[in-house]
Amino acid sequence: MKKLFPVAVIALGLMSCGGPSPEQYKKGADAMCKCMNKKVSEREESEYVTKEAADNLDYSLCALDVVLDTRVDPNTEDFVKAMEANCSDYVTAAKAYLSDN
Repeated sequence: MKKLFPVAVIALGLMSCGGPSPEQYKKGADAMCKCMNKKVSEREESEYVTKEAADNLDYSLCALDVVLDTRVDPNTEDFVKAMEANCSDYVTAAKAYLSDN
């Protein structure tokens, strides 16, 4: 899945300013979990889309919100570690998002 152009632009901007602190990663992971929980609760069952594919799409959409709201790049190992610690339900989607680059 191709990444959204704005996410890449913002991520480059974040990298040029130094990396986020562990607290910022936790805040970003919490925001991702909240967004994912909302999207999953609104999702309708489909025989054509697997849960994993729907999670990956929702994660990509939530990633843009996380970058804009928390200034944390969800496309890093540190973010995935924060997801593992704070919201393990979506770690598979986080790893898939990370490996797509």
